[in-house]
Amino acid sequence: MPTRIKGTINTTPSRVRHAGLHSTRRCVKGLPPSLPGHGTYVLVITLGRPIRIRVGALGRLHFKRGVYVYVGSARRGLLSRIRRHISKRKRLRWHIDWITSHRVFEIRGVWVSEAVGVECRLAEVISKQADGFIPCFGSSDCRCRSHLIFFGSSKMLDVIRRLGLSRVAWPSD
Repeated sequence: MPTRIKGTINTTPSRVRHAGLHSTRRCVKGLPPSLPGHGTYVLVITLGRPIRIRVGALGRLHFKRGVYVYVGSARRGLLSRIRRHISKRKRLRWHIDWITSHRVFEIRGVWVSEAVGVECRLAEVISKQADGFIPCFGSSDCRCRSHLIFFGSSKMLDVIRRLGLSRVAWPSD
């Protein structure tokens, strides 16, 4: 039986119309204005080559080539938060800003749930099926091991689909 997080939205064809996006720039424009004002979101981020970069107070971190899943939440302004993450130019405030502003990381998809307060549980469920995680990333305000989870392949799509999140943007290719 699929794992489901309490309060998640079922994916329906009407909420997945933005699946034909081709770039991060179009992804910003392609986000539906009908997103809930609050909720939990999952960013799917790809990295084409290994890299070592500074991430705020965490210092210099090594990132392997592969797919990363970041779990976050917004108590208000969900659409604005997602747009901020997709934008390359921003003031570096959160851990995720350090990688989403870097040119070699590319956001490849955005999934959301109207549920608030499930961010940590969602990160835990996803990380149990992953190939690793970046310790303490995005979790300085909670007791989680991490909110940035690593997958060496695209098997993360199956993991996310089983959680019942709604896909709101997914660039093709």
